[in-house]
Amino acid sequence: RGPQDIGALIENVVERMRRQIHTHPLAMDLAGALLPAQASYTQIDQVLTNLIENATRYTSQGRPILIRATADPDGLTVEVRDHGPGIPEGMRARIFEKFVRAVQPERPASGVGLGLAICKGIVEAHGGRIWAENAPDGGARFMFTLPLASADSASFNAAARPPRDHAHAGGAL
Repeated sequence: RGPQDIGALIENVVERMRRQIHTHPLAMDLAGALLPAQASYTQIDQVLTNLIENATRYTSQGRPILIRATADPDGLTVEVRDHGPGIPEGMRARIFEKFVRAVQPERPASGVGLGLAICKGIVEAHGGRIWAENAPDGGARFMFTLPLASADSASFNAAARPPRDHAHAGGAL
């Protein structure tokens, strides 16, 4: 683990997944991702990949997906929000368990139900937490936190990087 530019990591994951998510308008709000997180790039890449894959799987084509990162003194929070059916009430407590899938009767099951359990293990190993909730206007929000890199370990100069403007990248919500 080391200081990671989570905004750049999110951009790289989205670019790699561009073909998979092309049927969904995508909005990225990375203004809060300028502070580096203490993380393993490869492992957090896996968390984001799993969450974005789930968002595309449970959201109808043409419905938007939002990826947001915010930071405060306590850490960095990343959110992947979809506009799908949301999480069934009885599933919220179990959604991060192994072999559990939130399958709607009208949707065929795919996968074995390990993606969110893997995300939970990775995030918790980083000292963060992960949770999911239904959004007030429909869909689901998956959020996780990561600790910020210390000022000493974040020797790369965040101020030297050009500012990002992703409030409207790829589509509107």
